[in-house]
Amino acid sequence: VMNAVEQDYRLPPPMDCPAVLHQLMLECWVKERNMRPRFGQIVSTLDKLLRNAASLKVLTSTHSG
Repeated sequence: VMNAVEQDYRLPPPMDCPAVLHQLMLECWVKERNMRPRFGQIVSTLDKLLRNAASLKVLTSTHSG
């Protein structure tokens, strides 16, 4: 597991996950901790998403194969 993470492997988005939420997840998983969003930024982003529910309707595309 550690090798995969060190090689920048990240879990695929959950089924029916809005693209903006998956992007936020990826930002939180950035290897360099100083580049990750702070908790206040995460809360602010989630608040904006909840206020603009249309942005949550764009789902990530998951590819199986």
